[in-house]
Amino acid sequence: MTPNLLDRFSESDLFNYYLGGLVWTLVLTGFFPLTMYKVWSWFSGNVIILSMSLIILPYLLGVVLGPLSEMVAAIGRPNFIQQAFADPGRGKALTQSLRDEAVQAAEQIFGVSVRESSNYFAWMQAYIWQYGGGSVNLACRAKAMRNLIESLLLPAPLLSGIIVYRLALLADGKGSYGLVLGVLSAGVLFCSLRWKYHRLYDYYVKHTIRAFLVIAKTTPQQERNCTR
Repeated sequence: MTPNLLDRFSESDLFNYYLGGLVWTLVLTGFFPLTMYKVWSWFSGNVIILSMSLIILPYLLGVVLGPLSEMVAAIGRPNFIQQAFADPGRGKALTQSLRDEAVQAAEQIFGVSVRESSNYFAWMQAYIWQYGGGSVNLACRAKAMRNLIESLLLPAPLLSGIIVYRLALLADGKGSYGLVLGVLSAGVLFCSLRWKYHRLYDYYVKHTIRAFLVIAKTTPQQERNCTR
């Protein structure tokens, strides 16, 4: 039986695609106002088509242009997984005792010893999604917020720059001032979103490892054996 396509996406995924696509729609409207005005004018002739386009078009743009934000987010992104398992002297690493306990639990549960402890992380993710529990909530929240910011990382600064540029152009009619202010606005918002994205990514990794350790210590051995 073929699974429903919507089952592959969580509610937060659908929301992120829509919100990101909606912002991309506004960005395109700002870059190509006349073209987008003609498009929306044509849609406005039919209420049903207009309503459907307000739902479908942002989703399409979110799916098609979303990978651009993902590529931008990946540029210069630290390897938070390796940092979490790094030497305890590093500020972003887990404590020595927590790291050792997580690695020992992973070796015991999965029955495999790996060279790099960070290679356990993908298995830890699968494990906590399998068994769930309240300890997963923090990891889920951090992941959802991280994905939301990732979807807005590129279009939101672009939209901010366009709005500031248009407002400055209306105020004094000098495009050069507006362009400088628009670039500054886009740059500040981009840096702020990127900083928050990195924080949430780091939180997600650490909360995932902590959730894994909690579930590993509280899930009965018999239950784990039955699901292998």
